[in-house]
Amino acid sequence: MSTERGGEELAQVVRPRISLAVDATLPSVALQKFQRVLTAGGGTVDVTVVEAQPLPLLVRAALADHSRDHAASSTAGKAPASSGHDVSIDLSSGPTSTLAKAGADLRVTYDGGSGDAALYATLLAGRAPVVEVLDTRTGKVLASGKPCINDAINPAQAAEFVLVRTAMLIRKALDTPETRDPLPAAEPGTATNAMALKWFGRRLSRGVLRAAFRSLFHTPQWCVGYRLVKDDGVLERASLAGEPWRVLPEVDGHFYADPFPIIVDGVRYIFFEDLDHKTNKGTVSYVRLDEMGHPGPVLPALEEQGHLSYPFLFEEDGEIYMVPEQSSARAVVLYRAAPFPDTWVKDTVLLSDVDIGDATITKIDGRYWMFATSQEGASPSDMMAVYYADALRGPWTAHPQNPILIDKTSARPAGSMVMRDGNLWRPTQDCSYGYGSGLSLVEITHLTPDRVEQHVRHKIWPGSDGWLGHRLHTLSRYGDVECIDGAGVAGRNWLARELAAMPAVRRLLLK
Repeated sequence: MSTERGGEELAQVVRPRISLAVDATLPSVALQKFQRVLTAGGGTVDVTVVEAQPLPLLVRAALADHSRDHAASSTAGKAPASSGHDVSIDLSSGPTSTLAKAGADLRVTYDGGSGDAALYATLLAGRAPVVEVLDTRTGKVLASGKPCINDAINPAQAAEFVLVRTAMLIRKALDTPETRDPLPAAEPGTATNAMALKWFGRRLSRGVLRAAFRSLFHTPQWCVGYRLVKDDGVLERASLAGEPWRVLPEVDGHFYADPFPIIVDGVRYIFFEDLDHKTNKGTVSYVRLDEMGHPGPVLPALEEQGHLSYPFLFEEDGEIYMVPEQSSARAVVLYRAAPFPDTWVKDTVLLSDVDIGDATITKIDGRYWMFATSQEGASPSDMMAVYYADALRGPWTAHPQNPILIDKTSARPAGSMVMRDGNLWRPTQDCSYGYGSGLSLVEITHLTPDRVEQHVRHKIWPGSDGWLGHRLHTLSRYGDVECIDGAGVAGRNWLARELAAMPAVRRLLLK
């Protein structure tokens, strides 16, 4: 992995004057959010509304369509024109050759198709498309991403999430473009009444089942798994196999997640998010492990006004620090043990006025690196941000490539980073099939103030190798203590608890 210094003097990128073409079916709320993100660093956007095939009635209903309400600066029925603008961007479904002749510089595709119809077709199918930003003259991809829509409550909000990430990708295409071939051309996507009807059917059936299920069970019911390992662990094996996993016993009405182990003065500890179902608020708790690995009682470590999770731990110059997730405060805060393990004081606000979470820090060749996930108007699980500093307490500098990538399979941190064979490795969440659906083991192959590059080397899924559950989103190791987490269900009353304890029922619930 290359980590040479350089790039301290970074040029300011001036946002251009942009001409933007959109289909007439694009909802105004989504368009406005798209424009805000696109011009966040300055610049202006002039919108041209291109006539498009009207959406079917049920599709409009599924999207809660307000597509007739466009920005006041819009004009109708014209192709995108670059006259008087620095760049022309096309989001519409018009033919590529026509747009290139009309002066469009960049074109956006969704799974290889273009326009609102291609986007809505994927969303009504319950998935997010691969988004590509292409140079219309060369046909090369300048930026691409895999947005996450797991947190969207309906297709309209899912469309907003995808468009917010599309705007970020356009900014990357303008500032730090890549160059590669596009995805194979797809058949033009078409959002139909039949697709919308299927979506309404899924929503109704899932809503009824979910309401009935949640009346009996807490779900997801996260739990912490841990084991003592002498040699290879999950990272080396690329699987959950090996020593059997033990489950940390939970207090009734709570779930535990995001475990981080540490060893202090020869004593093993595990810190984790402790969420009380009654308040739906997370705090940080911990347990001590005895010499045989048996846990003591759960004890409180840190509580704040807002929700806390992901208590990332590390040592530095004889001090023990914690950086818990508290994105609701729009800050990344460094806490110091005073004394360890149950008293923590605010040491330094590392970053303020940022919508980032799961901050994970490592030190390489005298420089500190922070990997995190950035929400910024869409999902908290698909956009990777990196910061660096010459001292732990800062100042911290945002990497010029931010967002480093938009990818629901490998953006969000999932535990401590480690050096292996001279390269930095980090576990990440893979949210392909929902929040916390699995882990990716990622190798960082280039890390400098100018460039960050990573590659997914392995995938790990729950429900195998001795670890039950249908979710998995943390992997951390310190010394011989290795921790993961997973999600199942917990009964809300005695009947549900008895049902959940039956092996056959439990296997069904954990599928």
